[in-house]
Amino acid sequence: GSGFRVQGSGFRVQGSGFRVQGSGFRVQGSGFRVQGSGFRVQDSGFRIQDSGFRIQDSGVSNAGKIEVFDSGVILNSQFSVLLLMRIRFVSVGKMKAKEYAALAEEYQGRLGRFVRLEETTVRESSGSLANDTRRAQEFEATSLLAAIPEDAFVILLEVTGEMVSSEELAERIRRRQDSGTKTLCFVVGGHSGVAESVKRRADWQWSLSKLTFTHEMARVLLAEQVYRAFTILNNFPYSK
Repeated sequence: GSGFRVQGSGFRVQGSGFRVQGSGFRVQGSGFRVQGSGFRVQDSGFRIQDSGFRIQDSGVSNAGKIEVFDSGVILNSQFSVLLLMRIRFVSVGKMKAKEYAALAEEYQGRLGRFVRLEETTVRESSGSLANDTRRAQEFEATSLLAAIPEDAFVILLEVTGEMVSSEELAERIRRRQDSGTKTLCFVVGGHSGVAESVKRRADWQWSLSKLTFTHEMARVLLAEQVYRAFTILNNFPYSK
């Protein structure tokens, strides 16, 4: 019977019943998570704004009004509600090998059960420009930077970046989600690499391996590893 407000903070309810009745409940600029719980909203205003909001493996009922602003909404077959940050893949050039394109599309489709996914492909350098590494990088950097949302947390795939396990990647994604990150943006440069301006924009530089992969293989591995991270976070069965 009262107003309850969470602002600028992380709020987590796990393994419990959570009920909002006859009151205003507002989450603003925050990460809010309910996991393994019953969640009920009755005769009340429930507002989520600029926030990551997540209800997983729960019984959810709504007899009142729920407003969602600037959040992704997913309903799955278990009637769970996932209001999550967006994932955006930004890469250079279209994938020419049909086999790689099909694999990338497969994993991106699977990701859709967990999160709202956006993909942007920018034009790659060509002709004499492509033969000049520095000029090619600068040409592609303009489009790459323009495709990154201003408020995004940016992860750049970079050969000199930090290597982590799949479990560590999942934990990094969870921390971003719980902190209220609105968009998590993964950037894959072109065959010539990326300009220093793109590296400066990155919040974290991630290396897939010490091994060398083709540009298209890296994009497939990115999609697979991000999907794997979400299966870890959601205790979803997936081959090891």
